[in-house]
Amino acid sequence: MVAAVSLIALTASPASAQESNHTVFEQEIIITDDYEILEVGEGKDVESVEKYVRQAMREDGINTDGLGTFTPMAIGYGYLSNGTLRVDAIDCRVASVDYFKNYGNTITARFGVRQSGESDQWSSYMNVPPGGRAGATFRIRSYFTYGGPPISGLMQVTGSSTTYTTERVSCM
Repeated sequence: MVAAVSLIALTASPASAQESNHTVFEQEIIITDDYEILEVGEGKDVESVEKYVRQAMREDGINTDGLGTFTPMAIGYGYLSNGTLRVDAIDCRVASVDYFKNYGNTITARFGVRQSGESDQWSSYMNVPPGGRAGATFRIRSYFTYGGPPISGLMQVTGSSTTYTTERVSCM
């Protein structure tokens, strides 16, 4: 049985985009009440947030027939957070990891960056209220260039032993 759904729904599909000296990656994820982290999208852990919420409701004995299209916010079903997590490699020297929170309860999280051959770098834990933004900027320890060691953004939410790791981005 799935407990009432708590989720962080990060609103962008997995995608990498290059703008002059930036490489950006965003990923939609769900964090359940049990702090399991699931990637959302075609070929990922769950196809969509709506389908996941409907399945969780059915497993909890709630009839979802006739509800039409909805979001977790629209029906008031439990969630932890909704927003977008992104990593941005800037000028091959700096990495910014940011969480843009749209809805949900305040969460406490820390952000980090991982680069091949280096120790992970972490921010301190910070509260992220609805409508807020949190994140950190990190100096890349080893200057990296096109084809060099890529970096990943990291996020840990208080209450979870799991570290969410984005796909790696390289400097362009």
